[in-house]
Amino acid sequence: MDLDVVVAQYRAALAMLRSAVAACPEKLWDRDRDCNRFWAIAYHALFHAHLYASPSEEAFEPWNVRVHGHPGFGRSPLGRGVTSSSQDTYSQADILAYCDHVDALVPTLVRSAHLGDSSGFHGLPFSRGEAHLYNIRHIQHHAGQLIERLRQETNGGIDWVASVRKSANQGPGRLSGSSGGHEPAKGAWNVPGRFAVVSDIHGNWRALDAVLLDLERREITEVVNLGDCLYGPFDPRCVADALMELDWPTVSGNEDQALVNVVSEPTASRVARFTAGQLGPEHIAWLGKLPLRLDILGSTAFHARPDGLVAYLLTWVRDDGDVRPATAPEIARRLETSDGLSARILCGHDHLARILTLPDGRVLVNPGSVGCPAFRHDDPLDHVVENGSPHARYAIVEDRAEGTAVELVAVSYDWDNAAAEATRNGFPDWGQWLATGRVR
Repeated sequence: MDLDVVVAQYRAALAMLRSAVAACPEKLWDRDRDCNRFWAIAYHALFHAHLYASPSEEAFEPWNVRVHGHPGFGRSPLGRGVTSSSQDTYSQADILAYCDHVDALVPTLVRSAHLGDSSGFHGLPFSRGEAHLYNIRHIQHHAGQLIERLRQETNGGIDWVASVRKSANQGPGRLSGSSGGHEPAKGAWNVPGRFAVVSDIHGNWRALDAVLLDLERREITEVVNLGDCLYGPFDPRCVADALMELDWPTVSGNEDQALVNVVSEPTASRVARFTAGQLGPEHIAWLGKLPLRLDILGSTAFHARPDGLVAYLLTWVRDDGDVRPATAPEIARRLETSDGLSARILCGHDHLARILTLPDGRVLVNPGSVGCPAFRHDDPLDHVVENGSPHARYAIVEDRAEGTAVELVAVSYDWDNAAAEATRNGFPDWGQWLATGRVR
């Protein structure tokens, strides 16, 4: 049995469960007269999907996101006979977030053991491959249960999902279509004049995977990438392969250049050497060809400033090491020597999501960082940047008759395991930043 087939069927079953959860009206979510409440059935299905997709009970890693009265997703199976108070009820948003978390883990969990191995669970006396089939059937059973309840109560249904395919690389999952495995054509618009902006992924494949899934749900296929793609305390190859395949318009960042020059740069950082040491020549060549600036989709895109890769555009570093947002007049002065800028400017680098209109009407969009919510840096002097939460961030830009509309998006993902990976690789400072969004 092909592992990609197993992953595709897990994700199809999870997609149908998610659709049922998303379609549930408020009155059905926690209805008193239901012996098994809608939210509890969904949580039960997701808990066991998460558990049995793991290679063994001992290897199971609950998602340590505290919600309401619960110590964390995946801590309790909430099976038959388990009661809960109203304070313990998971919200619709909670369950959708857990569904996304499980979906993001599926490719890694499925590939963590051979299909012919033991299931890893005392109660499942068969092979790992059969355990996956058992698990998918269990997800679909409860998805069907919820879908039928929706039909009876709302006269509405949920579309059948035949397969959900990801790209061939084994890292971040790019969904190819919800019901037929059809890949949207590159450059196709689902909503005319609507695109996403990402920046500062920093090799964080878990965060990128969550953003890719969010883009797929929103049916956004056009994406501009503002650089700093791979530099970080992770195995960067899957992110590199995914970005090269996706072929998004991408500009170079300062850390992209650091990886290109690491061999000839005696003062290269430890992170740069760690990252570059895992990349192939094709990855370095791709980074080396990235332009410093693009004019695309009615926008001028660059990483930090139009004339450089290091100094911030939207942020001031104070003498005490704290940072503050630069004012609109200050930013306008920084741009005075740059010619040919569009009425909409896209930039990243400082990892702080922001929308700003300059005195002349130009709109600036900083999407924040996908993969690094906080950091310490020594240029122009020692300072820290903190978002205060560990979410993956990006922006959605849309052209409307009244002007540019921008949505700044923060996406939950498995930041605890991202932090653990960084720490295992010898970078505990990154572990702190990833887990909390804070340096101090």
